[in-house]
Amino acid sequence: MAFASIIGSAIGIILLIVTAYVLVGGVLTTTQIAMNAQSDMTAVHMKMMGTAITIDSASVENSTPIVLQMRNTGSEPIDLSNFNVFLQVPGAAPVLIPNGSISISPDSKQWRPTAELTMNVTYAGTYPVIVQLTTENGFSAITKVTP
Repeated sequence: MAFASIIGSAIGIILLIVTAYVLVGGVLTTTQIAMNAQSDMTAVHMKMMGTAITIDSASVENSTPIVLQMRNTGSEPIDLSNFNVFLQVPGAAPVLIPNGSISISPDSKQWRPTAELTMNVTYAGTYPVIVQLTTENGFSAITKVTP
């Protein structure tokens, strides 16, 4: 009978050790995931802090297109393929302009820091209109355009 209690105790100890290994492994995995997420968010915030756009001028002739002269004043290159343009007439909801209605000069996929570019946005609505440019990481520049 004493032998049975020794075997039961040994099995209990083995189960406690296995449970401890599973719990410690889970905690370590969760900690690693949280550290990776924090590292990724820090990288995103650093890129956001280095992103800046200045709209030097916004003009329109004969009601279309809107011509924007812009400069990348930040320290990060901007991916122009993920660049959004919104137009808003006061009192209405903003409208996302499709990429087919936008032309960029010089034609490039990356907008280098300190570089200037010209953007033509086709628009046939009423004025004044507010133009908002938004980068892939959430930085926005806004200007009002009047004819």
